[in-house]
Amino acid sequence: MERHAHTLHTALSLLSHQVHVFTSPVLPQELKLETQQGSTSSSSPHIHFHEGEPGRWHYNKASEQFLEESQREKFDVVHSESVVLPHWLAQNLPNLAVSWHGIALESLHSGIFQDLTRKPTEPISPDFNRSIQGVVPKVLNEIRFFHNYAHHVAISDSCGEMLRDVYQIPNKRVHVIVNGVNEADFSQDQKLGQECRSLIGISKNVSLVFGVAGRLVKDKGHPILYEKGQGW
Repeated sequence: MERHAHTLHTALSLLSHQVHVFTSPVLPQELKLETQQGSTSSSSPHIHFHEGEPGRWHYNKASEQFLEESQREKFDVVHSESVVLPHWLAQNLPNLAVSWHGIALESLHSGIFQDLTRKPTEPISPDFNRSIQGVVPKVLNEIRFFHNYAHHVAISDSCGEMLRDVYQIPNKRVHVIVNGVNEADFSQDQKLGQECRSLIGISKNVSLVFGVAGRLVKDKGHPILYEKGQGW
């Protein structure tokens, strides 16, 4: 389960909603750390780990747990992250919402802009060639089957626009809910900031702004920022 999903589920639990999460197993030390941090309080989501190798998702095992739990009490809303549930299984679930944390068109869009940073005399990298050829069929497949879902929850305005304008999902079925930030975990740390300045040799009276957000992957555009930063 990704961190932002855990933040969302915990926030819903704190609002007195009963939340059950069905996810892949984790390493014992990770589970122990979560317990030590107090994430298993009465206000926390009920997390169901299916059997198997840590970090490996098996939808059939999670589905069995879900069906068993729903026998005790029916769920009002079911939330699935991207394609963790195949359509033939998901189509039988009422009130199903699917959130997409990155769609194929976003990867294609990022790849195009990434290649535009290439110098005119620089050849196209083989990795980019392979990725661009592989992502186009994914975009076409997504456009074809996205209409099978009742609702789409995008985590950015740009993703929502792509779903409406390119994937042609009706407006009433696309919802934009921007990723939440737990301000108790993410706040200013003056000491850490000064240590960073000292480490890279920047004086205290100079303003320093980093325009970085998201994971350190090419889809977020970090290589572009890194390239520009080399000229500082």
